[in-house]
Amino acid sequence: MRLLEQIKQEKENLEAIIKKSGAMLRHLPKGKLYVQERNGHLYCSKRVNGKQYYLPVGSSAIGMLADRKVVELVRDNAAKDVELMDHCIQNYEPYDPNELAIGLGSLYKEISRATVNALGFPYTIGFEEDSKQYAERAKYREHLKQTAYDGTKRRSRAELIIDEIYKLLNYPAVYEQPLELPDGEVIVPDYTTWSNTRNTYLYHEHIGKLTDPERNRENFWKFQEYVKAGIYPMDRVLFTFDRPDGSIDTESIKILIQLFMQ
Repeated sequence: MRLLEQIKQEKENLEAIIKKSGAMLRHLPKGKLYVQERNGHLYCSKRVNGKQYYLPVGSSAIGMLADRKVVELVRDNAAKDVELMDHCIQNYEPYDPNELAIGLGSLYKEISRATVNALGFPYTIGFEEDSKQYAERAKYREHLKQTAYDGTKRRSRAELIIDEIYKLLNYPAVYEQPLELPDGEVIVPDYTTWSNTRNTYLYHEHIGKLTDPERNRENFWKFQEYVKAGIYPMDRVLFTFDRPDGSIDTESIKILIQLFMQ
């Protein structure tokens, strides 16, 4: 996700927190809590409308005034952060070389993949043109070349192993069930499961061939589609990966699936 999109998303989160804080403050008693310690004893009081009232230790009002102070701090600090984010949004300058190259004109679309990668960015020029191609490619079942003892076919040995993990954990998982996103785009998650505790579908993508630039480009497109649809990593989509040598850490993936499905 681009930095600007992250800032906008965090601003939305903070605005929701401010709204929630305001609602909570309407149900908490007004006033400020003051605490003094004298001779080893605590003395509490409440100040409201210029008047101060003694509060005995153990009074329920002490806890509610403490709650009010914290909620006020949350609201005020969130409001300050929203102001900072508004300033960032208004003055934001893009730094993604792919975005800069496109903005400079058609000739700059010839910027090399090596230059973009050397700067630490995935090469995404032409992504939109490629997206339909990637989506169509994922639908072709003839690429299922690995066969399990029960006749189950998958694209890789790693996926056969992940199948067994889901069976072992007793989580029914549907392989490559097409998912239509709100914008009409269709992607094909590796696995789709239903969470009874969360009452929603969860998705699992296992990423192999980490050194393959074309595969990485395809995976990055898929990741972007999830995020655009509001499906975020470790919220509703789990990503697991091959080791550099092409093997997988079965025990780690098992633990991740268990944590993800809770």
